[in-house]
Amino acid sequence: MFFPLYAVCVKWKKGGMNMSLQEKLVALRRSRKLSQDEVPEQLNVTRQAISRWESGKSVPSTENLIAIAGLFQVPLQFLVEPGRSLETIAEYE
Repeated sequence: MFFPLYAVCVKWKKGGMNMSLQEKLVALRRSRKLSQDEVPEQLNVTRQAISRWESGKSVPSTENLIAIAGLFQVPLQFLVEPGRSLETIAEYE
């Protein structure tokens, strides 16, 4: 299975460099053209929570990570593996 949003992340972070969780969250939200006000409605969290996650001030709970993976249709593993190079996308297929 191919996850088309990965291509957006690869373009966003040139050269297939490692992305942090916060960078992945920003890239996925922007790829769907969603604002920080729209995502919380779909995840049942506050706008401030989204802002803290994207700025790296806090991290989502396991329950919220599962919801985020579902919302953006990406494997949970993609979100949680630190320092994962986006050049290894095929490993998720």
